[in-house]
Amino acid sequence: MKILKAFLLFILFISCRSYSPYSSNSNRKQNLKTIKSYLKINIAEIDFLQKNDSISFDIGKSINKKVKPKLINRRLDSLISDAYSKEVFLVISRFDREFPNKEPIEYDKNVNRNSLKAKNIDEAIKLIKNMDSIIAANVRMKAKDTIIKKKNKP
Repeated sequence: MKILKAFLLFILFISCRSYSPYSSNSNRKQNLKTIKSYLKINIAEIDFLQKNDSISFDIGKSINKKVKPKLINRRLDSLISDAYSKEVFLVISRFDREFPNKEPIEYDKNVNRNSLKAKNIDEAIKLIKNMDSIIAANVRMKAKDTIIKKKNKP
């Protein structure tokens, strides 16, 4: 009976596995190597990333989408200095990947929250893309960056 209990406990212990965004440990190591070479980060930041798989996985996705290293470094520094929470970092990082050629989104805790609301990130991305297309349809730029309103053709 004791052997059966010990065996069941052993099986339960082995089968319980925490969530990891990486499919294998070698993928995790390769991603950390890529991050080290792309961002040129210090030892404290490397230790932080080794302890936070979701952050390092997200930064790896940003590197694959060709987000600027200065922007990733700035976001990472803000996360480490507790200016961002982990959730805020992940959301802002996703926006950086979705809109790589746009002005980076700046997070400010003090801003009034009575603005456009979205239920999730995908809805917010659709909202921003729709706003961009509406603005592009109604406004054109001159060579000297002056805005001219397009005339509606009847």
